[in-house]
Amino acid sequence: MAHGGRRPGAGRPKGSKSRRSLQLQAKAYELGVCPAEAMMLNIKWAQERLADVTEDGLSQTKLRDMIHKNAKDLAPYLYPRLASAQLESKEDHEIVVVINK
Repeated sequence: MAHGGRRPGAGRPKGSKSRRSLQLQAKAYELGVCPAEAMMLNIKWAQERLADVTEDGLSQTKLRDMIHKNAKDLAPYLYPRLASAQLESKEDHEIVVVINK
């Protein structure tokens, strides 16, 4: 009899959400909060404060960092991830595009 290790059909199915994820999703739905909308509002808020702050370099840096982080986190909600590709040449000087997945 085998002990431990990976067994077919054991564990939570791939892609299923944990109880905690489902609770957070339900709470966000109750509050009417969407992660993408919240990040867009954070970016807008920081851009408005950045226009007001002219002399304090430290707070400008913090606001720019906040804008960058939120924009980076928002990107997957708005744009698909680009596939990486590379060019390969063969002996007969034919160029082939290889798309990595």
